[in-house]
Amino acid sequence: MESLEGYPMEPLWQRLRLEIGAAPKPEPVGITREFYLDMAERIVRIAAGWQDESGTIVDPYTGEESVTCTARFAGALGLLITAGRCRDLIEVCVKSYEAYLKRLDDVEHAPEFWTKELMYAHEALKDVVPSQQRQRWELTWRNHKPRQCYVSSVHNLTNNFLVFAVTGEFFKQRHGLGGDAELIEEAIDCLLGDFTEFGMYRDPHDPVTYDLVTRQQLDLIRHYGYTGPNLERITEVCRRGSLTSLLYQSTTGQMPFGGRSNQLHFVEAHFACQCESQARFYKQKGDLVTAGIFKRAARRAIKMTAPWIMDMEPFRHTKQGFDPELTHGMDFHYGDYSVYAILGASLLGTAYHLADESIEEVTTPAEAGGYVFDLWPAFHKVFATCGGYHIEIDTKADHEKDATGLGRIHRDGIMPELALSGSIAASPKYVLAPMFGQQKNLAIGPAWIDDTGKERRLADFEDEIQNVSLNAIKETPEKVVFDVEYDGSFGQCRKITEKYCLSQTGISYEVLLDNSDLTPYILIPLLKTDGMAESRIQVEADGFSVEYRGCRYRVFAPGAAKVMLSDDKPAANRTAAYLTAIVQASRIEKITLDLDAAEK
Repeated sequence: MESLEGYPMEPLWQRLRLEIGAAPKPEPVGITREFYLDMAERIVRIAAGWQDESGTIVDPYTGEESVTCTARFAGALGLLITAGRCRDLIEVCVKSYEAYLKRLDDVEHAPEFWTKELMYAHEALKDVVPSQQRQRWELTWRNHKPRQCYVSSVHNLTNNFLVFAVTGEFFKQRHGLGGDAELIEEAIDCLLGDFTEFGMYRDPHDPVTYDLVTRQQLDLIRHYGYTGPNLERITEVCRRGSLTSLLYQSTTGQMPFGGRSNQLHFVEAHFACQCESQARFYKQKGDLVTAGIFKRAARRAIKMTAPWIMDMEPFRHTKQGFDPELTHGMDFHYGDYSVYAILGASLLGTAYHLADESIEEVTTPAEAGGYVFDLWPAFHKVFATCGGYHIEIDTKADHEKDATGLGRIHRDGIMPELALSGSIAASPKYVLAPMFGQQKNLAIGPAWIDDTGKERRLADFEDEIQNVSLNAIKETPEKVVFDVEYDGSFGQCRKITEKYCLSQTGISYEVLLDNSDLTPYILIPLLKTDGMAESRIQVEADGFSVEYRGCRYRVFAPGAAKVMLSDDKPAANRTAAYLTAIVQASRIEKITLDLDAAEK
């Protein structure tokens, strides 16, 4: 992003802010900053049992050393100790801290990921250990040569690794333990070149998670007093990106699906850190409305994640109930249970230290609704929110992780995976539990049979898509109406148009193909299991009904030639397994999510 001018979401944001500011204050979410620590402490106390004699954290399921995890464990525990928790685990923290202080030159394990975390531990421990021990630590840090030790410097990387180098060196400076100022600015210059006008960072293949990961850490150094030459640019990037993330937050509180490292709780924890920091930022500017929006958005995100961490045994580090031993949903070669669970704990501890409880909560955009927007071509998404409903459409999916089409339907207060939280990739580059075999690309969207007898699915297309356009027809708090038009090479078809309407009563969907010789039908994933709880699926005369964990999902398609379940075996995304339903029509009159009648 070369210029700080022209944030595309400014008109929408200003409209929503005025509407929200004039509305009555909502009831508080009920999550305090202490709850951040409650969640972090549950994870850390369990993880303390994974520490071996050397101080290393060993993953309980892989049985392997988890290098990044050990530093994050020390950091998470350090943040808890600084907050007055877990003081009985001080020696445990020292053990992990010292183990990885000795390994700062371990280039191939990317020690830039450790530095900020070890700084958190250092801050917690420096006044509770003998002075000679502290002095040895400080000497090690002052002798640390990041350009020779960080993999991003040694191998000249230009991805999100750089932001970890930035935060690590900044926190070394902050604590008077060195810090390479030139490296910080070089890395920031490189990172800022990969932000869009929406304030979103583009890691390779546009994973939404790493936009948030990168921006939140830049915002963290701004919050803690960065005064370098890039301050203005960082402040504006974080302002834009933080507002964009408010607008794409689901009505359930979740962050979007899409790309690597998705559906893990650490993502909402990153969001909470960003929001708590931005809440303070706007409070200092005297804008208590926006400050309150950010505070509430953070608390809603964490409340959404809490059941998987606080109520399940063992706790889950991702949004599903599969036994963690299956590693279901984990990206290949990284993302082990210990690594990302403890990262979540560290971020929850960070959010606690960023939070200001004096800020009064204000309704979030996700709760107010009444808008639709798109991100094209970067991130290739359409988001729409109205009447408690929220949808996310991936308009040109990276098939290594996702499928093209309507990949998310959420409603406030309803289990997020019930309708769909993320699309299903045929051959995802993440682990599927052994019970799942060959599967097909699947999202809510059209399919048709071409003149060779082959089934074509919108979900299958990626490089064939040349352009996608959004036509917003109506955007009010009561109703949002819009079309999404795909242009490209789809066999006998050159254009696919989807028509959407969202309101408090539900969602309607219609599809049109530009070739009248083709007869589209609509594919719909129906939840079978989240790995722990089974659903109850009914095929009805005019659609389908799914009951699950006290909630109900219904699809109404009166006038359809036929509604049925396909013969396809259950297909899984990161959060659940789904059967494939077929509606032999080009229109679904209504899709609804509600509490099950028996639960009302």
